[in-house]
Amino acid sequence: EIVPNYEKRRQTTVMEVDKLLPSGNCRLCGEATCFIFATKIVAGQTSLDRCVRLFEAEFAGQRNHLEQMLGIAAE
Repeated sequence: EIVPNYEKRRQTTVMEVDKLLPSGNCRLCGEATCFIFATKIVAGQTSLDRCVRLFEAEFAGQRNHLEQMLGIAAE
């Protein structure tokens, strides 16, 4: 039996994701800018692990926050 869940979930915005990315428009993810990458993350067209810089030690806090926002299980 399926039980419906009526709890409202707030959609993560592109700006929220973009603010937590390392920035710099390095293009290592294959996108021209971090904003485009953030847009594709929110749309479900790419995955967070494509941002190489986000997995550097200095960005661990931002990565964890993004994973929580997006509902991604930490490895």
